[in-house]
Amino acid sequence: MSSHLLSFGYDPLLMNVRTMLLRTTGYAVTETDSCIETIRLICMGRFDLILMCHTVPEDQQKTVVRRAKEFQPGIAVLCLSDNPGVSYSEFCETASNTAPELLLQIEEALEKAKERRAA
Repeated sequence: MSSHLLSFGYDPLLMNVRTMLLRTTGYAVTETDSCIETIRLICMGRFDLILMCHTVPEDQQKTVVRRAKEFQPGIAVLCLSDNPGVSYSEFCETASNTAPELLLQIEEALEKAKERRAA
């Protein structure tokens, strides 16, 4: 069974391209363009990883991370950065916005989450 990713962002073009890439590499992807909808999905569903676009404001990223950890302990959360020098490390792992690096970082984050859940 493929990993199920929740992708949250505000730029429809970026979201469509990213979702197409993720689906062609075998991931199941649920998209959302609302902080409230993202939190609702986290509370109701089961995801392996949450991917937040750099278009999501920091306060919303923090809210989503807090809820994710509350409802799905151990879940992997990646915040995409459009600037390699920007890090969101105080509340989630920062990921690259380029395809090869992003795919590698998703795999690494999923493996770490799996280890956390097994512990």
